[in-house]
Amino acid sequence: MPYEELNFSNTKPVLSWANHELGFEETHMAKNVASLPFVYKHVALMPDVHLGKGALVGSVIATKDAIIPAAVGVDIGCFTGDTLIPLVDGKSYPIAELAEKARPVFVYSCTPSGKVVATEALARLTRHQAPLVKVILDNGEEIKCTPDHLFMTRNGEYQEAQNLLPDTSLMPFYSKLDRDGYTLIQQNYSGRWQKANSINQSQTLDFDEYVSFDHKNNYCYNHKVVAVIPLNETQDVYCLSVPEYHNFALKAGVFVHNCGMSAIKLPFNANQLEGKLKKIRLDIEANIPVGFNENKDAETKITNWQGWQGFKDLHSGVQRLESKAIKQLGSLGGGNHFIELCLDTENQVWLMLHSGSRHIGNQLAECHIKTGKQLAKLANIRLPDPDLAYFIAGTPEFEAYWRDLQWAQNYARFNRDVMMSRFKAIVEKHLNGGKVTKPLLTVNCHHNYAEKEHHFGEDVYVTRKGAVRATEEDYGIIPGSMGAKSFIVKGKGNHDSFCSCFAGNTQILTEYGLMSIESVYNSDSPIKLVSYNEKLQKFELKEILEQSCRSEMVNQYSFSQTRRRLNNNIVCTANHPFATYEKGEITYQPIEEIFNNQGGVIIPSQISFRSNLSIEDCDANLYYLLGVILSEEKPLSELNISDAKFIKKAIKIRENLPQILLTNPYFSLYFLAGYLDGNGSINRDTISISVGKISMFNPLICALLSLGIAYKVYNNRNNYVIKFRDNLVITKLADICQRLVINEPPKRLYGDKLLLAKSLTGGKIYHPKLNDYGKNDKMLNIEKLCHESLNSTLAMNRVVKSESLSEIAVYNFTVADNHNYIIFTDYYTPILVHNCSHGAGRKMSRTQAKKRFDVHDLVMQTEGIECRKDSGVVDEIPSAYKSIEEVMNQQTDLVEVVATLKQVVCVKG
Repeated sequence: MPYEELNFSNTKPVLSWANHELGFEETHMAKNVASLPFVYKHVALMPDVHLGKGALVGSVIATKDAIIPAAVGVDIGCFTGDTLIPLVDGKSYPIAELAEKARPVFVYSCTPSGKVVATEALARLTRHQAPLVKVILDNGEEIKCTPDHLFMTRNGEYQEAQNLLPDTSLMPFYSKLDRDGYTLIQQNYSGRWQKANSINQSQTLDFDEYVSFDHKNNYCYNHKVVAVIPLNETQDVYCLSVPEYHNFALKAGVFVHNCGMSAIKLPFNANQLEGKLKKIRLDIEANIPVGFNENKDAETKITNWQGWQGFKDLHSGVQRLESKAIKQLGSLGGGNHFIELCLDTENQVWLMLHSGSRHIGNQLAECHIKTGKQLAKLANIRLPDPDLAYFIAGTPEFEAYWRDLQWAQNYARFNRDVMMSRFKAIVEKHLNGGKVTKPLLTVNCHHNYAEKEHHFGEDVYVTRKGAVRATEEDYGIIPGSMGAKSFIVKGKGNHDSFCSCFAGNTQILTEYGLMSIESVYNSDSPIKLVSYNEKLQKFELKEILEQSCRSEMVNQYSFSQTRRRLNNNIVCTANHPFATYEKGEITYQPIEEIFNNQGGVIIPSQISFRSNLSIEDCDANLYYLLGVILSEEKPLSELNISDAKFIKKAIKIRENLPQILLTNPYFSLYFLAGYLDGNGSINRDTISISVGKISMFNPLICALLSLGIAYKVYNNRNNYVIKFRDNLVITKLADICQRLVINEPPKRLYGDKLLLAKSLTGGKIYHPKLNDYGKNDKMLNIEKLCHESLNSTLAMNRVVKSESLSEIAVYNFTVADNHNYIIFTDYYTPILVHNCSHGAGRKMSRTQAKKRFDVHDLVMQTEGIECRKDSGVVDEIPSAYKSIEEVMNQQTDLVEVVATLKQVVCVKG
């Protein structure tokens, strides 16, 4: 669902996707944040927004050169596009090239035991124009990455690039080719070179038997850090998603981490859980401390975590808490934190958990909030809320807070990793005899964090409090309450929720005919857009629910049936989704993707609506005369016509002519006949209309679309020419035209409404030569294709050229119901285009829930779920939370659902 813009006086706009009307306190809190001077563009409120500390939980706040500690946490690190990734085929490829191919590849990973294996991964673009550092190694290699990217150290732990010190030992990766051309990998636990054999697309590398990793014996040379240098540049950056091992090797010779809540899909099904749910729950509660409990003894994996080296640099107010922080690593905590065993709609088993940085993270935040309040008081800064105290970029306080924030987020990430490892082992014990299994999908996401990102052409700090990032292809988790569904989602890249658009001069089809997108955007009165209803197979007028304008890099795309026209252009962002056919069904794909696949876009050829003309306007001859008069391309007031009444009526109709013609094919025919008599010709069964003034395209194009004529526009020196061939229309025009002599057209049907054959193959559409035409990249006449799902008024053009341009102001709309609209190329070809998350929060306090509900209510509402059912968790009853279904309905333009999960075991904090 699109957002509602909330405008408060003296504040930046607030864009709300909320699934409820904001209460007084929520409104006040949103207004307070939006009033801060450094807020950038707007504040975004997610569907499940609710009261928090200083800022609403479920809010996304972009700030310029400042950050608010109470509103926050960090995102994934990444590499520049030229970073080389070694694959199991023995070659290394730039990570940007792997991302462009968008196909799974097999990379090298390091297991917790130190064993090098091959595993599946997927590369993707993760951030635009990110800040960078250069990591220099003692083998002479240099790595450019974001400061927060995690490098694997020699003991198997991780450390951020910006925190790597000289002589830090990193986990090395050595490979080479033997005399026969086979790839050899050196195992770090033994130092032996081994062949990477038995490689295929369903297995990991088949090395020797599993050998435990001995931290005391480092058989290989280390790769040590020489220096980490901050760079005065930004670049687009990329990362790999490695579902099983969460790390991968670089050609430079080291292993790095891949890009919260955590969820993994395991190769088990519902039948294997029968009779085991209670035992699994009891084992979870015995092995993962919940509430205020902590681990009695810290395992070696926890005490060896590299993060402890930086503990002494944290805020002085938490130095006494190191022992507690160690014991709490691998514990769930309380409140809304949870561990769940779930089933998806295909009865596959999922493991999911939600936890954070525990007591140490909370205390770090409190210390810095206190510092911020003290600074505001000393500087006499009047804040709308004391909890909105902030730090300015470049100050020592900002640097100290940012450093501690990174540490807390790394602690939270490692905490989830430790718990998920224990959780997975428990499930494997009961369902697989303790044998380790490979996850089918792994999802990790932060939901409280801050990151420096590039939005609307500028670098800003984006704070997501109780919200997950939803850029295109980002996976996320939107959890429900105890007993409710949860959702694994993938982001759609909605820029305004803090993503695709057209240049301001792009023409768009409205209820008033053709208008520039910029004019519609700046209109003081509401304007409806022409939109296509796929279910009813007809065009409708729909309201604009939201609109956006921002600065973005754009490309220029050319469209043609024949590939010969290279100047029939549209300027837009590369990711804007255009309508196309796939297996004969309408779908929407980014225009750059359609171009790369040598595909085509959908061209509407007939658009008409019901007329609302009064009887006095229903005179066909009047429209014929208007056609003749307007072909002179002079203002009506300058014409030498003595009938003042006619002139007055003609001027009135002229103002609404495009709208009238779009709703009346009959009047369009007469108008077109008049215009042809004034400035038209016919040659070899092709009608030509000469157009000298751009303003005349509006009524002419509307008339042509109303009549369902497939036309083309060309430039002829100082004039434009519209050409078309349509036997039925030409026959009718011959009966109306008075000057232009039109002979009876031939019986041959011209094929000007064509579809790209390869976009129809594999579906329900049948034609005896469809597959052959598809293989040869040919087009077919719509008239020769018959199927109820195919609308004969929708043709196609190829996307034949792409050229990168500069950064400009671009515009977009969200349209009610159908979520699409029609734009025009430079030569007036109409094209159909599409408009370009947080879980279910509480709807009552814990105290209110305990007063309203009892154990009996809890038992009833959690029927069928293995969980605690006592007074200690009554405040977590499902009725105390908002409906997750309502939350999901509000963010259909933010995310798409990948999997729907229902709980079968739930352990609450």
